[in-house]
Amino acid sequence: MRHIEINQVLYKSTKNELTSSEHGTDETKFSLYRGAKVTTPEAEINLAALYHEITRSDKVRRQITAVRNSADDDARKAAKAQLPAVSVAGVFSQRNDQALIHYAGLIVLDFDDVPQPEQARDILARCAGCALAFVSPSGTGVKAIFRHDGKAEHHAHTFRQIAASVCSWPIWIRPSS
Repeated sequence: MRHIEINQVLYKSTKNELTSSEHGTDETKFSLYRGAKVTTPEAEINLAALYHEITRSDKVRRQITAVRNSADDDARKAAKAQLPAVSVAGVFSQRNDQALIHYAGLIVLDFDDVPQPEQARDILARCAGCALAFVSPSGTGVKAIFRHDGKAEHHAHTFRQIAASVCSWPIWIRPSS
């Protein structure tokens, strides 16, 4: 299952409002961590809270600016490691697949080195099942969170199905880990 950093401003799909979805509601919870290397979750949040923290938090905006203004790869990696992170797949007691407490029915697709990330974000946000799409901290990638009805034991298979249905245009997806 994929654990992702909280990133720049999210884009809400007009089709899939944060308050409702054919695959669940805004109350679906997942784990929040206060850094990429942190293994114990700090809180359980939902998509609306994630959206709010990203769009309203000056601290997160300053962290994103630090990532984008980093002089070299080592500085960029260090800055990214300070960003909050989420495990959208569900609520975890620790940051590993075996510590899953409750499955959320969410999957993230991760697109790297996208020529026009804002345009890609907007296209992904209009895809069926997309709850949120956003530009990555580097400003050169896109992440999209999708709702689904699958079960935890079929997470990898569901990821592949969603990726196959979404990816009819040439962009690279890093598989969920």
